[in-house]
Amino acid sequence: MEFLRQLIFYLTFASLGFTITEIYLRANKLWKRKHDKAVAESISITAMLVSIVPSSLFTLNYLFAGQWQGFIQEALYLLIVTFSILVGIELWVPGERHKSFFTLLKRSLNLERKEVADLAIALFKPPQHKTIIDILCQIALIDERLDERERKFIDTFAQKWNIEFSWNMLQLRSDDSEINFIRLRQDVENYLTIYPPTEQIIQLQDLINILIRIDKDISEAERLINIELNGMFRRYLNHDEVSEVFYTIVIPQNDKQEQASAQKFSELSRYNVAEGFIYRSQPFYSREFAKIFSNQYRALNLFSIVTEML
Repeated sequence: MEFLRQLIFYLTFASLGFTITEIYLRANKLWKRKHDKAVAESISITAMLVSIVPSSLFTLNYLFAGQWQGFIQEALYLLIVTFSILVGIELWVPGERHKSFFTLLKRSLNLERKEVADLAIALFKPPQHKTIIDILCQIALIDERLDERERKFIDTFAQKWNIEFSWNMLQLRSDDSEINFIRLRQDVENYLTIYPPTEQIIQLQDLINILIRIDKDISEAERLINIELNGMFRRYLNHDEVSEVFYTIVIPQNDKQEQASAQKFSELSRYNVAEGFIYRSQPFYSREFAKIFSNQYRALNLFSIVTEML
């Protein structure tokens, strides 16, 4: 065992040669093309800056722990990241050398901010463009107020997809918040029935999370719909049940209510129980959301409860 430990120790040091070779080859490619504006713009400054944080922490951790192999490797990666940032801000591009480092950095970050949605836009197929826009709009309005940052975020996608819609018309929808919750969930459910690709669902999930947080203030309505939609997406992606689900149960009290439950509420499924039968909803991913549906049934004088069972 001691021999194996020593062998791995020396091989780890030897592997630094591969790291040095890799970093040299990457740097060499950039060095020859550092004057090319297109090459500079292809480097994500944000990604580079983000990578500096964990690399710096690992470098310090290896240094304090005396793990010199890890320290040298992380330090080398910090060097190539730093060089990539310098290339990415167009430091060597003709006509830009007279500008300060921070001026170039700010401009590069602003450019990247404008392009941040390009990949997300490209991942959605044309038939679903309008559906995605409608879902995003409903989420932006779910708390009954539209922040300018939410509007601009959605308008970016609508313009690139050449989709015309009216915010004024959207804001004329029902003033009943529970109806808006139900409509939005149903639209997402309908969207999932066309079996969109996994990549598209993951990207939509990310977009919704960004949209909800874009105004720096997550309302209770946004929190609730985010839990519900994330639960739906997780179930779709994993093809199995989410750990915690809730159901709305409708228990008819007479023949008329039984007929109404069977004929008018297609979203309910009939189940036989010891005392007779009940009608159960699809799964929900928070008790609060299940209560919204339960309240709709109660408004029609139906006996309804929320349960985690069944």
